[in-house]
Amino acid sequence: MKFSWERNLMVLWIGVFFCSTAYSISIPFLPIFLNTDLGVTEHLEIWSGFAFGITFLASALISPFWGSLADKYGRKPMLIRSGFSLAALYLINYFIHDPYWFLVVRIFQGLLAGFVPAAIALVATNTPEEKTGYALGIMATAGATGSIVGPLIGGVVSHYYGNRSAFLFSCVVVLLSAIIALVFAKEQNFNRSAARSHVLDDLKMAWANRAFMTLLGMVAISTFSVMILEPLITVYVLEMGVSKT
Repeated sequence: MKFSWERNLMVLWIGVFFCSTAYSISIPFLPIFLNTDLGVTEHLEIWSGFAFGITFLASALISPFWGSLADKYGRKPMLIRSGFSLAALYLINYFIHDPYWFLVVRIFQGLLAGFVPAAIALVATNTPEEKTGYALGIMATAGATGSIVGPLIGGVVSHYYGNRSAFLFSCVVVLLSAIIALVFAKEQNFNRSAARSHVLDDLKMAWANRAFMTLLGMVAISTFSVMILEPLITVYVLEMGVSKT
């Protein structure tokens, strides 16, 4: 079958939508899960902050390594690796009853993540140059849509089946992302014989690019302004007197 970047865009849009939905099904309710299922009654705000932040810290530290592997072996293998890994980790969360082990799993979720960045990179490198801006704009709507739908599903699941069951739903949904990537995603314009880049060299190159570092700083500030509140919104709602059940 002839390669079609439009078909690839549609397939990866669906994959990113499911992955973002899986994340937002269970993650917004972490403070309630920590409190009611894992027995955290004191310093819930600090526990929630650690549970959120430690995943992103691990992801930030490991991302250059996964990017280097993607340059060597392709973006599609990174999609498959991340999708199936996240599905397994969401499933493990369902069986955890200790808050410290929960933090360990959250670290591994950060270390093994990368589905969305790999999907965006795959779209960018397999779309005609004159259509790249359009394609990346369409991909941005996938994550946003998943982030809207996920909490709605997660709220219903948590209310009727319990917070722990939300991880099972996340597992199933992100597993769909992995299967979609495995079966339908295509990758062209990739030279598998090219030499693998070195992470330190990549970091030095990025640091030397002033425009790139400026944009990176702007993204970091905007993300910080959002994430500083996300772990605490649920705790704040609970403090307003809303019932956990």
